[in-house]
Amino acid sequence: MDIGLNMGDLRLPVYYVVNRTLPQELAVAILRALSYTPVHCAVISDVLDAEFALSLCTEVILAKSEADSVSVALAIQEQTTYPVLIIGTADVLDAVFVDGKREKVGSVA
Repeated sequence: MDIGLNMGDLRLPVYYVVNRTLPQELAVAILRALSYTPVHCAVISDVLDAEFALSLCTEVILAKSEADSVSVALAIQEQTTYPVLIIGTADVLDAVFVDGKREKVGSVA
């Protein structure tokens, strides 16, 4: 049965950005959202984000700045083909695609 879906039709995020100021209890919801497209690792730009990042991923990489986090995430995704999670500035959780388009995966009501 042909459902009209080609692999080229699928758009997977290159990386996600999760809000660094979220309460820890939202980590469960974020992990649930990320279970559909597991991330390779988390990238942080502030060591204060390490504990939160480790609650979401087993591997955490420290970048020089939040802007540099994007470059690191893009390089890792290119090598591994898996999305990367950036702990940074977002409403809750945003997905960023190869064309630069950013979509909210979750938001605070």
